[in-house]
Amino acid sequence: MDFGSVLTEMTIRRGGSPPRHSPEGFAAGAAPKESPPSITGGFYFDARLDQVHLALDVYPVGGRGQIGLRIRVGSEVWDRDRPESRHEATIEVLSTYARLERFSREIDDLLSGAASEARLHVEHLL
Repeated sequence: MDFGSVLTEMTIRRGGSPPRHSPEGFAAGAAPKESPPSITGGFYFDARLDQVHLALDVYPVGGRGQIGLRIRVGSEVWDRDRPESRHEATIEVLSTYARLERFSREIDDLLSGAASEARLHVEHLL
């Protein structure tokens, strides 16, 4: 099945600890190829990210205002678990800078406790 025909929005719901990296740079026009904005969360050990459970990377696609989001999710692995038992998935969705800017404000609200979810609506430019 083609995720592009099924996935029309991505929702992040508040639960547990918020991501350690802020959504700075998730604003209109702020997805340079050299230093794309990202949010990464997971288990930290000695102030270093040890296991990534959710990562969002933003990058420009083409020259018409389209942006791509690479979304990576992974299950936690505990000391008693085999490292190979980790479940991981990566997908790409396309959207626009305007929708990304709205998503950025919603993430700020999510992190401050003013909202319980943040949604990024998918948009394919023709």
